[in-house]
Parts: sequence; C-alpha cells; structure tokens
Amino acid sequence: GGVIARLTSADDGATWGSRTVIEAVWPPSGYGAFAGLAAVSKTEVFICAVDNSGAVQRLSIWRYLNTTGTQWSNTLFDSAFTANACTHFDAVKLTDGRRLVFFETKDNGRAAVCAWQDSIWSTPRYLIPLDLVDTTSLFRVTGVEVIQDVIWVCGRLIRPGSLAGYEIGLDVMMRSVDGEHWTLDRNCYIQSTEARGKILLASDNYVYYPGIYNVYRSPSTYLIDPEGDPSGE
Repeated sequence: GGVIARLTSADDGATWGSRTVIEAVWPPSGYGAFAGLAAVSKTEVFICAVDNSGAVQRLSIWRYLNTTGTQWSNTLFDSAFTANACTHFDAVKLTDGRRLVFFETKDNGRAAVCAWQDSIWSTPRYLIPLDLVDTTSLFRVTGVEVIQDVIWVCGRLIRPGSLAGYEIGLDVMMRSVDGEHWTLDRNCYIQSTEARGKILLASDNYVYYPGIYNVYRSPSTYLIDPEGDPSGE
C-alpha cells in the first residue's frame, strides 16, 4: 500500500515544503494503486481510482478537504477501465462555490463533467453528447483551467478510421461561462500532435500549452484575454 500526500511551494516551485499526508491508507480495498489527482486549492483535492475487484471495473471519485475524504454518490462501470481513466482527470473551483470534476466514462475517452456543491454531487453529463449513429468518436480531457471566469477544457478529439492507423485526431479546446453549456467552434483547434496539455494564460500576454515533451506558446487574443486586450485588437 501507499499514501496520498501533497506538497506546496511558496516560491513558484523553487523549493517545496514538507509533505502533508491526505490519505494514510491507499488504495482502498478492491481498488488499483493508480490514482488521478486534481487539486483545486491548498487543502482541497479530488481523487479518482478504479475498483477492479469484479468482472467489470468501477470508477469512483473522492473529495478530500484536508484529510477528510468523502466518496461521490454516482456509479460508473466499464468493462475495461485501466490507469488511462485516472490519467484523463481534472477539476476546477468556480466563484459560485461549485467544483467541476472532469473524468472518463470509457477507458479510451467519452469525457463527462460532474458538479459538486454543498456536499451534493450532480448527475454526470457528457461534454460532447453522442447519438446512436455516432458511437465511435471519442473526446478525452487532458487539462482544465479557469481564465477570467471562463472555463477552458483541453482534450483529444478522435474519430477512428476504418483501418488501423488512419484515425483522425486533434487537440482541441472548448469553453464555457457556466459549466453547463459548452462552445466547440472554429477557434477550438490547437494542433494535430497529441500533447495532453492545458491552456495557461501568463502575465507576458502569451498563452502557453504545456504538453508531455514540449511547451507551446502563442500571443494571447481578446478571445482568451479580454482584460489584456480590452479593445479587441
């Protein structure tokens, strides 16, 4: 077994304080050791893990405030949940008190969002709803950030090809001002190479997209930085 712990830095990562143990016994009985972690403050962390003790796997999410954890009230099963499901996981805190938690409902994608507020979990909702005809397209979240009261979700949008190796895959971003209605428009495209990053707005008027091996940047525009470009130029 192991523990879940957090470390904080007061100097932008140059040095780190001693660890604070959030959960002294990990994983819970029946669950795999892999855990997805998403901190929304110094004392509040969301954790997801997969129960693989049965014939099908169950994805569960916990909210930890300091060292007190509470498990969500939803039930989510898939026949093939792996560590992948814990990788594509993130959460943000909104000014109205809601926490939005983003996770996978299938091992290879099908991202959903669930809200937590006042100890109540909402019903999960797909970020990109699929109909009965389109059952092959996938969207998996790689990172979420709130920038000037707008929620920016980055992820990988994939439609498998009829032959292996001919899939269509794009890194895209979608945005929302309320966490319920999402915009995926002509400005959504980031790049074709999978980076598994998130959008970050820096004080130098650049938008950064840190990925697995590379960090990309671009000048910010009014779309993402209206405070830095009030005239919309």
